[in-house]
Amino acid sequence: MRNNKMSDERVERILSYLADSILHESDESTFAEAKEMDAVAETSAEYTRSKLREASQALHGINMRLANLGHTLDSNWQYKGGEYQNTCLNCGSRVSFKRGSHQSQGDALQARCSLSNEYATSRPGASRK
Repeated sequence: MRNNKMSDERVERILSYLADSILHESDESTFAEAKEMDAVAETSAEYTRSKLREASQALHGINMRLANLGHTLDSNWQYKGGEYQNTCLNCGSRVSFKRGSHQSQGDALQARCSLSNEYATSRPGASRK
């Protein structure tokens, strides 16, 4: 049950991020994109679904990469200057995610968290090769 609640909260956050992104778009940009797509109701709905899916997958991928590197992030990404930004709660390394291109960058993606307890524990019987 806890996983469903966490999943619902994640989806709600993503939708909130996307809504913020749309609010920051200019009318001209929105109309140009719709014209490019030759948007009719069905095409527009599918386009919206695909954009939501892409953004969700991109954000999930970034979160997984950061977790695998031992970084712990606040779940509330901050939107500034056309991108979402966050920092590791342990080491302070930064990461950003551009909403249009889904590009991510930052120190947190380059190295393991230096202050994460996850990688500080030793395992009995581990090889030292």
